[in-house]
Amino acid sequence: MILQMSWKDLQGSTVSVNYIGPKNAPYKLTGEFQRIAFSRIIIDGLKSGRTHRIPLDKVISIAELDSDFKILKFLQDGIGAALCSKEEVIENECRNEGNKGGGSMITLSEYMLSQDDQEKVRSFIERLQNKEETPFKACPLYERCAAPICPMDPNAKHRSWYSNEDVCSSSKFKDHNVVVTQRKISKKGSEGYFTYEMLNRDIVVKKGIQGIDPDIPGSVERKGQNVIESLYREREESWLKGHPEITMQQRRRMKEEGMKRSDALKRYREMI
Repeated sequence: MILQMSWKDLQGSTVSVNYIGPKNAPYKLTGEFQRIAFSRIIIDGLKSGRTHRIPLDKVISIAELDSDFKILKFLQDGIGAALCSKEEVIENECRNEGNKGGGSMITLSEYMLSQDDQEKVRSFIERLQNKEETPFKACPLYERCAAPICPMDPNAKHRSWYSNEDVCSSSKFKDHNVVVTQRKISKKGSEGYFTYEMLNRDIVVKKGIQGIDPDIPGSVERKGQNVIESLYREREESWLKGHPEITMQQRRRMKEEGMKRSDALKRYREMI
């Protein structure tokens, strides 16, 4: 499937999204795209190209999903992509749940997926569901935040980020090492993606800095998910070796060592 879209264009705008389905049949959706649904996808239906209808109050915001959508794209182009617009809102689909008055629903379209791709989608959905349950929801900016890496997220170390994606805008975390590094990289328009581990370094951000290549060679993809994950780990390790700048943990250790040898600290201890 070929999917042409930009979440910045989609946000609050009326746009045309063109995509090609399983049999190269062209489809065109036009409407005010407010939401993309993924977290409530019906897992049992992944093997078919059927359409599911899902309550609007169960979907996640387009900005939040799109930050992870690129991850799906580099796993396999357009894997399980789903779009919905206001034109597709369907009423009276909640009868089976006892809501006879009906409820706002959206249509979720699926595509034929291989066994490996089904596992990738399952894993992706589980991560989204876990993300929804984490403490970072306490942030007042949560509802309108599109940043894929949140300093309040306890699973942040497993996230990745592209330079054209949003950065945490909370004043509380403006000096957070990852946020500072993201802002620097954003100005350079770097290609590839950056993992939390890569961003959580006191790296020197120069013009031309590149992230990790998201593409997977066909020969690697055929060997399965474990080989793919190994490839990504190797690319990350290679990047870290090429950027041996001092990490925040090392800086703290150096600061503590410096304090131990500080004359001012010695005098303070003598006073008490």
